[in-house]
Amino acid sequence: MNWKKTITAGISALAISGVLFGAGLTSTAHAATPTTPTAAGDVVAQYSKNFRVMNSLTDWGQGFTLELAGVYGQTEGQPPIGSTLALWEEQDFEVQWAFSRDRDVFVTYKVHEMYYGTQNYMGDIQLQLTVSWNGELSSRVSVNNTPYPMHLAKGSETTASIIFGWD
Repeated sequence: MNWKKTITAGISALAISGVLFGAGLTSTAHAATPTTPTAAGDVVAQYSKNFRVMNSLTDWGQGFTLELAGVYGQTEGQPPIGSTLALWEEQDFEVQWAFSRDRDVFVTYKVHEMYYGTQNYMGDIQLQLTVSWNGELSSRVSVNNTPYPMHLAKGSETTASIIFGWD
């Protein structure tokens, strides 16, 4: 009997079983790892204020469509980027509120004008939605890159309509 072959075969078998056994432990360890936070500091409860934005842009029967291009700031809820607002439609934005800190969210829309059945890109507008340190709400058109003057008409504390004209 060749003792070198026997020892080599035994070591090979041991190495293979070790690799397989180790892989089994790794898989089990991954499966047992929790995916939800467990420490008290891992979960932070938030509080938010809702802003409702309405498209009230009309030009003597011509409709304007707003396409959501971007949302910047800390929100807890917003419509998907690329969603559109036709005339009289609304979208909601949940802006985070933190005691003793102001929170701003900037919402950018692309403005499209319907002209004889064709949508024409007119420019961008940006809205600033603010929850102040004490919970007070404010909103305004902060950027207007269209040929039309626009501002927000306040329907209530949390609802603002985008309309033509100067503030």
